[in-house]
Parts: sequence; structure tokens; C-alpha cells
Amino acid sequence: MIIREACIDNFEMACIAARNHADRLEVCKCLNIGGVTPDEDMLMKIRQKIKIPLMALVRPRGGDFIYTVKEFEVMLKTIELCKKWGYQGIAIGALTSDGEVDKTYMEAFMVAATGMEVTFHMAFDECKDLFRSMHWLKDIGVKRILTKGGKHSAFDNIESLKALHRESKGEIIIMPGGGVTKDNYLELVEKTGVSEVHGSKIV
Repeated sequence: MIIREACIDNFEMACIAARNHADRLEVCKCLNIGGVTPDEDMLMKIRQKIKIPLMALVRPRGGDFIYTVKEFEVMLKTIELCKKWGYQGIAIGALTSDGEVDKTYMEAFMVAATGMEVTFHMAFDECKDLFRSMHWLKDIGVKRILTKGGKHSAFDNIESLKALHRESKGEIIIMPGGGVTKDNYLELVEKTGVSEVHGSKIV
């Protein structure tokens, strides 16, 4: 079975995606800047209306993924909000200035998100070593990685995605996104072997 995760940034999009049989939603706002954390009213309204699994994006601003201590504290509070409203999980990520996963922040996020699924989002594509980063994220209990497999779109990085999926050995899910739509996701699945896909036009 192929899991199609629809990325939505408003209530109407959430309803349409659910009606069109998306398997899961990533809830955010401001997709025009890559997505940021939705406000509490949006989290609540979508959870009350939508019955399929929901993941919330935890990203306090657009731009890079190198966060201040104040931003880190805001992200921890957001995780608690997502728990409060019964979200299945969160999509989150943090990097250091030298292109590594911010291990201190991610370990704290994992503790805060105990009992929830954690997706490491497309900050992954800016990591210096995708394979080393994948193994570390797997070891701390991250469930899946949302990735283009590198720069540009998923279809520009078929071999990278295929290699990541193979190297994951089913212990962490590689979920391609970036240019993936309802019209092309089956081609991507066939070429890479993945079982989950992500996009704002996936259904």
C-alpha cells in the first residue's frame, strides 16, 4: 500500500485532501515560503473536522533551519500544543551551521514528542552527509525522513532516493517530496521502491 501524505496550509485544502482520499495530512501554513507552524486555532479546527492521521509542521519561521534558543523553546511549546490536540505526530528539523543535524535540539524534540511519530522534514536535504544523517536520525527513533534526495525536485534525485531507501533497510521511512503529484507519484514509487510520498498536489 502506498501512503499519500498531502501537505496543506489552510482548512479548505485539508477538507479537499481528505475528501480526495489522502492517507495523511501534514498541516502547516504559508506553503509559499516552504511552510511554517500553523496557529492553534487551525490545529484545533482541522483536528476536530478531519479524521485521518495528522502531522503538524513545527517550524517557527521560513529561511534556514539553524534556530536560536528562543526559537527552540517556541518549538518545544508547539510540540505540546500538537499533543494537546491529538495529532499523530510532527514534522520537524534543525541543523547546525556546518551542515549537520543539530543533535542537541533533535534529542530534546524527541523527548518532547514521546508517544508521537516524528518526521525529519526537508532540512535533511541541506545536510552535508545524507547517509550519516539518516542513520543518526534512525538511531534516535525518527520514524521517517521527508526528502527530495538532494537539490531541486525528487525526480532530479532518483538514484539518491533509491540508495537512501535501500540503505534504510525498512528501519526508517524515506518519503520523497518536491515535485511529487497525483499524476507522477506512481512513477516515483516504481523507480525508487518507496512506500510513502508527499506533496501539496498528491491527491
